[in-house]
Amino acid sequence: MAGAGHDHRFGVRHQGKWKGITPGLYVNCVGRGKGLYGFADLDSSYIAQYAGDVPIGRDEFIQKIAKGMDLPVALLERLTAPRAPGDTQDGGWRLSRMPRMDEIEEFHLEARFASAGWRTALRSFIED
Repeated sequence: MAGAGHDHRFGVRHQGKWKGITPGLYVNCVGRGKGLYGFADLDSSYIAQYAGDVPIGRDEFIQKIAKGMDLPVALLERLTAPRAPGDTQDGGWRLSRMPRMDEIEEFHLEARFASAGWRTALRSFIED
């Protein structure tokens, strides 16, 4: 197995020499930047510099928020909207509004939405 940083040095040494080669998938431990070099996100930033943003699909965007906020996927599907053309943040997706009262009741989330702290946390995701 190659030593730490081997893939980095290989990439730098061979920049611009990839003509005619079909792109593939590079798997990287993104935590390695902090662990080996002392800078968080070093590896993922380096990769993004050359590969650009890796878009995520609408379903993946919704699943991430559903898991993080423990909200029903069906509700988040209603709240998710595309970003402006050319805006690739979060794969081009955003939460566009807070749930309406009828939606809160439909998914039995009344107790959760009664908590001001929880509403504030969800509101921080909304971009209207």
